[in-house]
Amino acid sequence: MSWTVGKPLEGTWKERDLYVFLREISTRFKADSFSWNPPNVPANSTVDTTLTTSDDPKLVGLRVGMPITVSPPSTIDAGIVVGPAWVATDDTLTIRLGNATAGAINPVTGTWAYFGMVI
Repeated sequence: MSWTVGKPLEGTWKERDLYVFLREISTRFKADSFSWNPPNVPANSTVDTTLTTSDDPKLVGLRVGMPITVSPPSTIDAGIVVGPAWVATDDTLTIRLGNATAGAINPVTGTWAYFGMVI
């Protein structure tokens, strides 16, 4: 996605240029929260789960290759490790969870958050 505004030159931006720039930034940043019930994670393993807009419509606008981070709820189970997250196809979010314990863990439903930027 190319930028629609040019590089600012010191002292040359007008008020309109600032509004155009802020609009550009607001369309590139994607951040929201969603409710998710993660799957059971077996002992000493990882599980990748792909969420789509049918799981939560708030995922609309995520684009392939965009850098993205996820934040778990404060109630995340001890032993669960939140690994990387990525957008493999538009409007989807894949999250990797790991279990560093000797027993299976079935994480509870909670409110997760994501933040990404279309580059």
